[in-house]
Amino acid sequence: MDPRGRYLRPRPRGEDSTIVIALGTNRVVGALATQWRADLPFVAPDGGIAVAQAADVFIVDGETLRPVARVRGGSADFWYPFRWTGFRPRAAALDQPVEFAGPSDSARAAQDSAAALSDSVAPPPVAGDTAPRKSAGWTVSFAALLVPERAAELAARIRVGNESARVVTALRDGSTIYRVVLGPYPTRAEAERVGREAKTSFWVYEEGS
Repeated sequence: MDPRGRYLRPRPRGEDSTIVIALGTNRVVGALATQWRADLPFVAPDGGIAVAQAADVFIVDGETLRPVARVRGGSADFWYPFRWTGFRPRAAALDQPVEFAGPSDSARAAQDSAAALSDSVAPPPVAGDTAPRKSAGWTVSFAALLVPERAAELAARIRVGNESARVVTALRDGSTIYRVVLGPYPTRAEAERVGREAKTSFWVYEEGS
């Protein structure tokens, strides 16, 4: 039974197939060839039906049984249907660096740590320092990972001109983050050019001095 009550999918005895019955209209839509496993076949939230046929997984329209997508080699994976509702907004205050009252060594160290973890918010000025903050350049970041081996593997694959990506570390919520980066570069335009030439996903952030 489809969890939403739209389709019934009985299995003929001894057959690697299923019959699709639309419960809302009490109509037999047709039959589909499929392997029967713990995860397949299933009805997705949008009404598509996923079936395993040989090495591939097909998504078919529940009303017509016409294939709408094919995942080659998908039978080797475990499938779990869920509805993606997107990222949740978070309070802007959660992304603000910590501010300290005095310019003590511990406060300066905490400010440096907060600046390293924030890509979009500049660190607060040290008390008594009225000089404008100077940019230390723009860095291209390709990934932030928790596993150092995966970060090193990704860095080894990224090369632009004579420059290879490297791995830098930072602490976030008590965990070590391994970031794959190139740069810094003197201008944002230069950093974005390097990111495009790397031909992989990237974002650019400004280093603080």
